[in-house]
Amino acid sequence: MLVRVQNEAALSGAERRLVEWLGSWVGSYALPGAAMVNCNVPGPNGTTRQVDAVVWSPHGCVVVEVKGFTRRQDGVLRIPLNGGWTVDGQPAALHTSGEANPVEQLRTNLYAVKNGLRSAGVDPGFVAGVVLLLPIRGARVELDHSMLPPGVDVVLASGQKPLRSYFHRLARHHPVWAADDVASAFTALDLTDFTPERDELLAHGFSDQVSREPRPRPAPAQPAPRVSTRATGPSPTPRRTGTGAPVPHRAPRTTAPPRVSPPPRAQRHPVGSTRRRSFDGGRTGRRHRPPSHRPDSPPAAARPRSGALRAVVITALILIALVVMLWLVFTVRATFHPTT
Repeated sequence: MLVRVQNEAALSGAERRLVEWLGSWVGSYALPGAAMVNCNVPGPNGTTRQVDAVVWSPHGCVVVEVKGFTRRQDGVLRIPLNGGWTVDGQPAALHTSGEANPVEQLRTNLYAVKNGLRSAGVDPGFVAGVVLLLPIRGARVELDHSMLPPGVDVVLASGQKPLRSYFHRLARHHPVWAADDVASAFTALDLTDFTPERDELLAHGFSDQVSREPRPRPAPAQPAPRVSTRATGPSPTPRRTGTGAPVPHRAPRTTAPPRVSPPPRAQRHPVGSTRRRSFDGGRTGRRHRPPSHRPDSPPAAARPRSGALRAVVITALILIALVVMLWLVFTVRATFHPTT
């Protein structure tokens, strides 16, 4: 990667480590791109803004905010949406100047770079932002990823591997920066004295020209048509288009014949028994079990019908009642009207 430094004497310890890492990405270990470290870019109302690093890759532009620790801290680094950063409940010992929140400082620098490019007629596209945190050598710090602020990335790098992984993920995007675009960006940010030559940019992975259109996404896979296995008969002959390629016919839909359910079996319940329902009835928690078959019970056709038996019993009771009434009538008559 091609590296330029505007004010090398003002580099902090963390920024020097960043310059060493980026400058070592050459040869078989190379990553395409160009970096401008510790530079001043135009700000609002004719002011300037100090930016730790701006990195151009063929796949995107990244504004980097570099923060080192002033002393060793071990633990879990938490970054709340509001409030200070902490390491295991203690304030994070970050090297900050005027702005205590590195995320807000990054966002301000990010807008300054984007506005500077647009004001000069350079289309920046999407400009990413990342806060690079460099702990003291030997410190064991872990990042709590569940509380990261939206819109920016935070990379905790005790070594250069996490930063390389970040740019490897950036390389998955469609190329959007050509060599001439990067040279125009240096000029737009008033960094003309540090603008790389076109041949240098081509040697560090940039191409002559790129298309700013996004990479086309593959069409979603269509589900395979459902073919009914109940269809019978020979399959139809496939049609052919004008190019001669056969076009398969759709399998005709077949409708299965309706199922005929057998009539419900009548179940007899003895007098005084309690009927239990299954889970569908909801009366009890026991499942309904069909009555077991009794081999010695007569078949259903040989059993007397309950209606006929009931009629015989009622007729007999009526006859008995009539006999009793006649007997009472004659008894009473004989008592009050005795024969002489």
